[in-house]
Amino acid sequence: ALKERIVAAIRHESLRCPARGLELVLYRLAAVQEATVEAGFELNLNTGAGMAFRAEFEPNGNEMHWFPIDRSILRQCGIALSGPPPAEVFGSLTERLLLPLLLDSIRWHSTGSVRGDDSVLNACRAWRYASEGVWSSKPAAGAWALAQPGASRLIALALQARHGNARLDPTAVGFFLGTVATKIEKIAEELTGATPS
Repeated sequence: ALKERIVAAIRHESLRCPARGLELVLYRLAAVQEATVEAGFELNLNTGAGMAFRAEFEPNGNEMHWFPIDRSILRQCGIALSGPPPAEVFGSLTERLLLPLLLDSIRWHSTGSVRGDDSVLNACRAWRYASEGVWSSKPAAGAWALAQPGASRLIALALQARHGNARLDPTAVGFFLGTVATKIEKIAEELTGATPS
């Protein structure tokens, strides 16, 4: 009942979001202080003029890899609006735990149900993290990937498409995602001595 009251109070229809939308995830403190790959949330809310409404009160489904990835990003890059800094709140996930999740995110993007530019730039962000241990925005990761030897022209097209409605060739996107997944698998093998599943 408390979760339903929170949703009713802050969904777009009650409290207008000035951006594309609000993605709000609530966790119990004990759930996020532990370095775990479990989704572990109490509430996952998406609301806003530019996104589909979603309110989940417990983890389920096939997109659970996003939550530990997001917590890792928050630990490294988050800004506390109130309370302690994120590095004191969110447990530190090792690369050994995160790399399989990054591969899950690339597989999820490979379904073709997401815009091609978002898929390409998400893969760039995963690749950069796997290579350097650095989280960044998707556009910043795209710029990083463009500076890598043999960079795909598709990355530049993805950066341009992010500011418009241009569609990327799905076959080229799929090939790029596969290439990045192979790079991450190789890094994971070097790190662990075994291929992540």
